[in-house]
Amino acid sequence: MTTRAGDRSDGTTVWATPAWRERATAWADDELAAQGVRRTGAVEQPHLRPWSTVLRLPTSAGSVWLKAPGPGLASEVGLYPVLARWAPEHVLVPYAVDAERRWLLLPDGGEVLGRRLTPEAADRWHLALAGYARLQQRVSRAADLLVAAGAPDHRPQRLTALLEEVADDAAAVTVTDEEREVVARARRERGRVEELAGVLADDGTPPTVQHDDLHRDNVFAHGPRVFDWGDAVVAHPYASLLVALRDTAAPYGVGLEDPRVLAARDAYLAPYGGPTAATLRVVEAARTVGILSRTASWLRALAPLPPHEAADVREAPYRWLAMLADGESL
Repeated sequence: MTTRAGDRSDGTTVWATPAWRERATAWADDELAAQGVRRTGAVEQPHLRPWSTVLRLPTSAGSVWLKAPGPGLASEVGLYPVLARWAPEHVLVPYAVDAERRWLLLPDGGEVLGRRLTPEAADRWHLALAGYARLQQRVSRAADLLVAAGAPDHRPQRLTALLEEVADDAAAVTVTDEEREVVARARRERGRVEELAGVLADDGTPPTVQHDDLHRDNVFAHGPRVFDWGDAVVAHPYASLLVALRDTAAPYGVGLEDPRVLAARDAYLAPYGGPTAATLRVVEAARTVGILSRTASWLRALAPLPPHEAADVREAPYRWLAMLADGESL
């Protein structure tokens, strides 16, 4: 993780300018025209965040979205073509990709699942989880391609080194004594991480794409299709349940042993053979080491940002790392 604040030729100060929007729009217009699609109205910029921005283009084919991730999440640009090739029914298939400028041109996915507390919404979430598991199974054959395309390599054999990398990167930007203590305690979990990595390696389930932020606001109801792959890594697939199960539990205010959460877990595991005792042991190992991926993702996203843009969320990687250090319930 070497990109730091000041290394950027984009970011909110650039993305907010008319000149950048004009360049991005011109590229999108050309790419769409080559595919028989024309823009029909003014371009909007509904999202402008420190780590990415999005433009919405009304076109003859409906809304089209131009996404520009920052350098910390740039791997998403390389991942989309691989995912679209291997599992097109589970993701948005890009109109175009510009890897050098980190631009993605995507069709509209429709309504997201969201956090509706109805039986029908739960059924859609279960369907999405099962579909996502099938995507992972298919894409496992392309794991090396995903790493070559830019996905961080968090496969079991890399986890001990990943702990040290995450701790080093977190230590380099600590501000408070509490943050420094979290990093020190996380380093002392090396033995546990080695043990859990062994559990994952012995399991035999092939590593694959692991979205790393799988929640219902990142899933389109139609399909369902998963989007927003900027945090994705190549890892043991079950690590995706770290976020997915917490997201399932949160709206109800319940723990992870609640039947509604277990139903979501089991829907995800169905394509993998269901929740056997052996599988559940692997699930817990994957979810625990998945904390390292979440921490690393936040550090990647925040590293290029100037302090004033990172201020509101700079504590996020330490909150995740503290869960590993404290052995907190996931």
